[in-house]
Amino acid sequence: GKDYSPLMQSLPGTAAVVNAVAKDPMGIGYGGAAYGKGIKFVKVQKDTQSQGYTPTAEAVKAGNYPITRYLYLYTRSRPTGDLKQYIDWILSDEGQSVVVDVGYFPVR
Repeated sequence: GKDYSPLMQSLPGTAAVVNAVAKDPMGIGYGGAAYGKGIKFVKVQKDTQSQGYTPTAEAVKAGNYPITRYLYLYTRSRPTGDLKQYIDWILSDEGQSVVVDVGYFPVR
């Protein structure tokens, strides 16, 4: 419920956040999970009464890690043909394996 510090930097993407934090020993940032390799995570609490959690797949899936968002796929109409096959593949075991391989959390 408070404003950000006047020292806060808004950067164009997660890669820029990672680079800025890497150069600042006191830096803190947040961004997409896929850019988290080699980064030290700190525990985050929902409020002062809650337990802190790091952004693991388990904590995110259980709803315990408080800084999350979904990525949505929007289509003009009900998907058919190649588009439906692509979405079905994304949601398949193989597609979800790729999601994990690139550093995101699977939907299942």
